Amino acid sequence: MADNICHHAQALGAKTACSAHYPAYSYNPDSPIRTLAAKLWKEYSGQEAELTAAHGGTELGVFSANLPGLDVVTLGPKAAGAHTPEEWVDLPSFGRVYNYLLLLLEALCKE
Repeated sequence: MADNICHHAQALGAKTACSAHYPAYSYNPDSPIRTLAAKLWKEYSGQEAELTAAHGGTELGVFSANLPGLDVVTLGPKAAGAHTPEEWVDLPSFGRVYNYLLLLLEALCKE
């Protein structure tokens, strides 16, 4: 998309520069780690995992591009206003996600 925007801008006489390209990672409908993560979240919290698409995983694209076949998921606490002066994170949510991450890592080490 950035290349397309730069192309159109250049056609109108604008000077452009594109940088910081991050590779995307694709949704895996058969993701074993997502299945495990959702199961553990239900056991940990008593709630169904909220499985949504999110942009907050540019690093996962880099990892996936360099390690083909890598199964990845991203998770995080309740937060909003990313990269703005209004950015916030819910601290109790952060604590729950941190403790859950420890459980997930422990489960992954056992597999």
